[in-house]
Amino acid sequence: MHWNKGIKGIFGYKDLIENTTSSEWWANQIHPEDRERVTHNMKQHIINRIARWKEEYRFCCSDGSYKFVLDRGFMVFDGQGASVRMICSMQDISQRKQEEEWSRLLESVVINATDAVLICTGNVEGSGQAIIYVNEAFTRMSGYHKNELLGASPRISQGPETDRDEIRKLSAAIANKIPCEIEVINYTKQGKEYWVSQSNAPIADESGKVTHWISIQRDITQNKMHLREIEEQNKKFKEIAWIQSHLVRAPLARVMGLVDLLKNFEPGDDKEELLLHLENSAKELDAIIINIADKTPSHDS
Repeated sequence: MHWNKGIKGIFGYKDLIENTTSSEWWANQIHPEDRERVTHNMKQHIINRIARWKEEYRFCCSDGSYKFVLDRGFMVFDGQGASVRMICSMQDISQRKQEEEWSRLLESVVINATDAVLICTGNVEGSGQAIIYVNEAFTRMSGYHKNELLGASPRISQGPETDRDEIRKLSAAIANKIPCEIEVINYTKQGKEYWVSQSNAPIADESGKVTHWISIQRDITQNKMHLREIEEQNKKFKEIAWIQSHLVRAPLARVMGLVDLLKNFEPGDDKEELLLHLENSAKELDAIIINIADKTPSHDS
């Protein structure tokens, strides 16, 4: 096997005599997990007289590391069909393989993410956006089938209670090609409301032109409901504080004054009238206390 200077420049083998090796040497540099497949396929091409041959495999460098290569060959056969020569070209595709591996990893992350992921086309030259990808979490959240979402507008989940200010904020971000986060009410296919926290980001090509947008959405309905309950409780506590500081003080002051009069009761004073006033003030205070108790959130809530 005669090699060009790539055997030194790409793979680092600088001590080969006249850049020449045996075919066994070449086979031994193939990764053990790829070797049997590659050599078997080459033999099958020779046996079946198939002129063109192509394989992807890992080839060992002089430092013991491996590079992914795309090896393409052309076999020459004589008049009796025996293979007499083969010309091959080995291309280093390690970077491409690494990018493919990252793509598979990222795709797996998106597919298996618990958050809903939506990708749509960029708003180019005034054209409307269209959904080109949704993961399973998005279909579960929205209630739509994947086929119903592909090609549809990302506004498909909006409805009467969707905050217009938040949508305008998103539209401005799209126009300015900048990321943004919003919280809005969305609607399922069945019309059920749910809250989402939505992170949106532009995706640009090599030239910097925005071609797509990705939206990652998390259902925060339970958080919003819990926050609403807390707000309702705080509202009740404020009402109770106002009642205690305003309504309770008047009847309590009257009770205390009447008690003081009874302590200093003298013959000739109208005791029955004092007791009637005391009773009325006590009833008024009791009604206020009952009202406070009704407004106080229970321990369970």
